[in-house]
Order: sequence, then C-alpha cells, then structure tokens
Amino acid sequence: MIINPNKNINEDLLYWVANYINYKASELFDKSTKNTIEDIITIKDNISNSKNINELTTNVTVPINQGLASLKKVLYGTIKFYNFTIDYTTDIKNINDRLLNDFKESLTGTDNTKKNEVDVTIELLNFIENSTKHNFNIVYKGMRVKKPKKKIRDAMDSEEFKKFNNSLSDYEYKDEITKARDIIIVRLILLCGLKPKEIVELKLSADDGEFMYKGNELYIDMKNRKHIGKQEVFYLPRKHFIRQLNKYAELKEYNKDNFLFYDLDNKDKQLKVSYIEQLVKNLLLHSNIKRRESDSEMLRTSLAVYLYNNREKGSQIVLNTIQKILGFNRLIAVKEMIGFHDEELSTVTNIFEEIL
Repeated sequence: MIINPNKNINEDLLYWVANYINYKASELFDKSTKNTIEDIITIKDNISNSKNINELTTNVTVPINQGLASLKKVLYGTIKFYNFTIDYTTDIKNINDRLLNDFKESLTGTDNTKKNEVDVTIELLNFIENSTKHNFNIVYKGMRVKKPKKKIRDAMDSEEFKKFNNSLSDYEYKDEITKARDIIIVRLILLCGLKPKEIVELKLSADDGEFMYKGNELYIDMKNRKHIGKQEVFYLPRKHFIRQLNKYAELKEYNKDNFLFYDLDNKDKQLKVSYIEQLVKNLLLHSNIKRRESDSEMLRTSLAVYLYNNREKGSQIVLNTIQKILGFNRLIAVKEMIGFHDEELSTVTNIFEEIL
C-alpha cells in the first residue's frame, strides 16, 4: 500500500488516522454488545469517508457515545499528532525521530496524559509502517519515545554559509513583499538561530515579540522565550536586515491577530511552519548547497558551527551564549549537536558585521 496516495500531508495523514481509528474500533467492537453489524458498518464507513479532521472527530464521537469510551484516548492522541505534523512538514515520509520528539516536547497536561498521547502516536506510526512497509527510522523502546542517537548534524562550512546568506536576494520570489518577508524569515533562522515555530508566533506587540530600534541598534524582544537558559533579546546584524525590514514594513498589511508574518494570500491566516521548511529547501537548492538534511535545523547548526570556526575574528563569549541563541535547555545539547567542546565562541553581531 502507498504511504502517500494523495501527495498531500493533510489528506494522507487524515487517511491513515482514519484507518488506524477504524482498526482500533474493530478491536473494541468485537467486545461490544451494544452495536449491531449495521451500526458498525455505518460508523466505520463514516470514519473512512471523513473529509477533514473536524468531520473525523464528529464521526468518531458517535461510537465513543455508543459504548466505545476508550476510543476517546485514541482520538485525542491522533488529533494532536495530526495538527502538529501538518504544520511541521509537507510530506508524511518526512516523519522521523526528531519530529516525534518535538511533538512529545509540545505536549501539555499530566504525565499520564502525555504518556497516553505518545503511546497512541507510536501505535499509529507502527500501524502505518506495517501497512506500507515504509520505515520512519524511529527508534522505539518499550512503546516509548527514545531520543535520537547522538550525532553530528549536517552543517554548511564557512564559505557555504556566506554563499547562502548572500544568495538569498538572487532567488526569484513571487513579488517584492514575498521577497522581503522570506529573506527576513530565513535570516532570523540563519543569523539568529530562531526556530520556525517561534518565527510564525511573532506578533507586533511588545508583549509577544517585536522588532525594535534603539539608536542604530536593531533587536527583537522574544517574550515567548521564557524558558530557563533561552535568550529573550536578539540584537540583529543591521546591514543584513534593515533593507528588507523597511520594504516589508512599507508593503505589509495589518491582520486581525497582529502576526508579524502571515499568509500573503490571506492576511488573517498565520504563516505555517511547513511553508518555512519548504522555503529553506528551495533556497538551499537555489544556492546549489546539498545536504542530507536540508531544513531549518541544518541552518541553526550551521550558525553554531560558523560562530565556532570564526571565533578569533570577534569578541569571545562562552558556550552557554550559543546555548541561549539556539534555545536549548541544556549546555550539553550544543556539544552533542555540533560536536565541539571549546569554551569560547565569537559574538554574533561582530562576526556578521565584520565578515559576511
């Protein structure tokens, strides 16, 4: 069976979630005496033919209310994974251990609730693997998520880093506002280490995050980065942002939720993480830079490697500053990510103003 028959993450994942829920429902129907054969056939058909996740939820609620209460756990877990994944990637084949761990970190609620939601998600992925012979390359241990093995991720070398940054303006964008917006977004990842999820959440509000000026300095105040060890205020290398920021400010429209970046086809629609990931891939391809993992995390890794390799050309700072820039909770994560153990790194602004 083909894993992605529709070539669309929303439809493909919906298809597998519906099939998995029907599979779990069949197990429960075998033990139930409250539903007739006709009921079961109708319920399963409705679930299979659900046109979107909301309709699926409505259709699954029917058997839940007819004696299959334990199906509620399956429904809630798969819905959370579905909504997370369609914002994370554009292809179901891109589901991997990093996505699963990011999903796990995004969960809220009690430990038991989070455990159940992770269990359901792993069962869903196992169901897909068994049905398609596709391998997500996820390491499972006792039906729990096991963190990915330590590895040095892909990264650009210093010349490629500069080449990629300088080639952003040469790409053929749809129009001027798209060009300004997309260059700002990619440089926030490449030069500041922000994650796509943090970028799409930025709002033009001092409480949530805003580009600000202090004399000639340009910075962004990340009020939504209140985790211990994470940097909240990012000073931006002015020459790499100011032109596009001015152009974007001139052309952008206000939207109802005040998002800094939005879908240009619908100003009241929040920009998706999957758009940013696809943008990164397209720009890397345009720059003729090929890596095993051509994604935003590769750009963030390249930032840390670039700072490390050019540390003698700027002021010296300690490793925990890079930890804050990348948004890690633990210092060891930086070392595990790019494989260095040096105690001194260069400042972001000095390097980018003097070298790039």
